[in-house]
Amino acid sequence: MQPALKSSRQDWDWFCDRLDRLANMVDAYDFLRGLTDEAGFRHFAALKMQHDGEGGLSRQLIFTSLPETVIRGYDAAENALGSALRTARPFTWQHIGKTTADPQQADDHGRAVLARAGIRMGLGIPVFSSGSARGLVAFGGDRPLPDIDEVGRLSLGAIGLFDRMMTLDKPIPSMSEPRLTMRERQCLTWIGAGKTSVEIAAILGLSEHTVNQYVTSGCQKLGAVNRAQAVAKAIRLRLID
Repeated sequence: MQPALKSSRQDWDWFCDRLDRLANMVDAYDFLRGLTDEAGFRHFAALKMQHDGEGGLSRQLIFTSLPETVIRGYDAAENALGSALRTARPFTWQHIGKTTADPQQADDHGRAVLARAGIRMGLGIPVFSSGSARGLVAFGGDRPLPDIDEVGRLSLGAIGLFDRMMTLDKPIPSMSEPRLTMRERQCLTWIGAGKTSVEIAAILGLSEHTVNQYVTSGCQKLGAVNRAQAVAKAIRLRLID
């Protein structure tokens, strides 16, 4: 898909319609993958900030294409997200120099972790939803830094996508239905899309063991004997799409 938002009203209406047509988090993942590829970046991450960033990068991730080594490296830092928590403006970064840094210096440490994975530059876009959720959409790779026009276009895409994701991630409330956590719903959604535990772990930035734990707890809450039945029940109860 096209990442650029052009100036005509027709293009803007097309973009808004595309966001409205996202039916689930799998669609949202594919949408962000498309933005990333078309803009020439290699990796992306979508985060929803939890407890002011406490608990490391893995606690904040909605989904990502980052290697597991990067996520573990960020989690080793005392303040994993560094300056991303201190600004509401889009920011770019570029790593020049050594690929080792003090974990106590969060920004330098994070850039060194990314550089070791071949990700030497990036763009971070703080985002907010209409329901006051706060997040970050980030792109990384090894290309020239984006200019102000490209930052603006990608920011519009990231803001619109995050707001839509926060709508998609809300379960249908009912006192008589099982209460699945966000991670349980995410894992079952990806199972319904045909992904294995290994693939889901890579998408969500978790370990395979943790994914299996979420799936098991989701199955227990739904009274399902296996994954397929859990997905079917969750869809029928409108807990996932």
